[in-house]
Amino acid sequence: MCGIAGAWIWDSDRSARADVTAATKAMAHRGPDGGAVVDLRAPYGTLALGARRLAVQDLSARGAQPMCNPQTGSVIVFNGEVYNFRELRRQLSARGHTFRTGTDTEVVLHGYDEWGVDCLERFAGMFAFAIWDARAGRLVLARDRLGVKPLYTAVTGSQVAFASEIRAMLAGGFAEPRLSPAGLAGYLSLGAAREPGTLIEGVDVLPPGTAREFNGRTFQTRRYWDLREQVARRSENSLGRATAADAVRQRLGQAVQRRLVSDAPLGVLLSGGIDSATVTALAARDADRPLRTVSAVFDDPCFSERDAMRASSAQFGTEHVETILGPEDARDSLDALFAAMDQPTFDGLNIYLVAQAARGAGLTAVLSGIGGDEVFGGYPSFRIAPWLRRVRRFVPPQVGRIAGAGLRRTAPVSSRIRRVDGWLARSDPTLPAELATRQLFSRTEIQALTSTEAQAFDPAPPAASPFNRVAFAEMDVYMRNVLLRDTDVMGMAQGLEIREPLLDHELVETVLALGDDVKRRGPGPKPLLARALGRELPPHALRRKKQGFSLPLDQWMRGALRSEVESVMRESSMGGPVGDALDPDVVASMWNEFLAGRRHWTAPWAIYVAKRWGDGLWAGHALGV
Repeated sequence: MCGIAGAWIWDSDRSARADVTAATKAMAHRGPDGGAVVDLRAPYGTLALGARRLAVQDLSARGAQPMCNPQTGSVIVFNGEVYNFRELRRQLSARGHTFRTGTDTEVVLHGYDEWGVDCLERFAGMFAFAIWDARAGRLVLARDRLGVKPLYTAVTGSQVAFASEIRAMLAGGFAEPRLSPAGLAGYLSLGAAREPGTLIEGVDVLPPGTAREFNGRTFQTRRYWDLREQVARRSENSLGRATAADAVRQRLGQAVQRRLVSDAPLGVLLSGGIDSATVTALAARDADRPLRTVSAVFDDPCFSERDAMRASSAQFGTEHVETILGPEDARDSLDALFAAMDQPTFDGLNIYLVAQAARGAGLTAVLSGIGGDEVFGGYPSFRIAPWLRRVRRFVPPQVGRIAGAGLRRTAPVSSRIRRVDGWLARSDPTLPAELATRQLFSRTEIQALTSTEAQAFDPAPPAASPFNRVAFAEMDVYMRNVLLRDTDVMGMAQGLEIREPLLDHELVETVLALGDDVKRRGPGPKPLLARALGRELPPHALRRKKQGFSLPLDQWMRGALRSEVESVMRESSMGGPVGDALDPDVVASMWNEFLAGRRHWTAPWAIYVAKRWGDGLWAGHALGV
């Protein structure tokens, strides 16, 4: 796990090495075990690659990056993990390749030299990398299938630059520090800028499952994997529930086993739900050493899953570590949170605190249950979205407006269903039904806050089944832009690698190719997952209503965090790049609505986070609009 950066600058005296050095220094937290930058001979200008290293495989100095294959001259900088690297290493050794390290990085490099860009189809894992192909004079950038690891790019007529974080792009001078109005509108709509865009003009994200090859000033993009195509090709609607459960059980076991490979201390993030219980059960079964689990708990019984966590730990025989979190912990962590935050999301504080607890427990890598809700149907949207589509199709617009108004008046502020009133009234065409419950601010509210409108989109193909429409939408938007982004940045801020067995691409393909009836039918929110693991899971994990790991921010924003948040929300002239883009009177009104119990906490919290991000993290870059 690392932070990587690089630049190929054409027709200029500007030093690529100096810029890349500045970029890697801005990501020193991602690589506490060392870093380096190398100059490379390239046509048309100057090229440099740099990396910061968090050692997980082969902890010796031999695993340092940038790494070169002396037989071909190819050089790689790599972030992430390829979990099947040992199998690939055996294949490459049989083809005459020799290895000097025990790292997956070296296997990826030799795999490229052997198979070219086709090597990507052989890799199982989470990764983003750049390879300088000295023989072809070509720079290749690539990202894993589901977008677990980020890779930001800035391409102009005079350069191509990339890095693992936006802060590195700015520190290297690869982009101007200007706020993107479209990115801000997307953030206000769904709590995060939506890929491939970002909050910074001129900086984009390489799409998942994609390779981009630069030959001097020209480039071509290749999509080597697309989940929608894979699911359509593998559709297995005829499989029965028992056969499907067997297939999923096999994929789950392989996914967890692959992610146990580590030369550094490894554990599991354990909550009280079925996802982390699944990962813990399989990891405890296959681990070659006592498994350590880490949990964050609250004193408030409405939010704490302490009893469920302890029951899971006892059943699986893990060495369990608990960290108790209170409002003071959140308040004391805010400055560090915003220093770590690369792009704002409304949901980063919880992951920051959990990663801090895991690192404090002596772990360098952990397994997480992230992705289980998206793949196995754990979110309310899997039930609500099909109903919304039927209502929109058969109910006249005027009735939809009446129904939406009724929901707004009668549903609890905390209810997701309350957020769909504008969608039912057909006043907000920017979101598909599958994302209506994710909306933080409506189209009209975004227009009131800022003059920019959120763009309409639909991430699911028309032929997708109702279950898969929701799965595609949740994975493309909330999972990739919020959960995975926060997991990467907040984990790396602590020097912690977080692995994602429930997002193993073969597992995801297997589940989504099944018929909806197989995935939906049965007790509990994730019946297929429950059938697949059966008696290996503790009874409470099968019975529990979905809770998720959520901080009691509604309470904290009315108590210990109120003065901090309120000071930002009530500023008559908010100031800073984000504050200058928002109407301060509208912001103050929204804060008053929250205090009066008429608005969900996520809305004011999202504004507070964006404002602090704009004022703090980018202060040194004079971020503008």
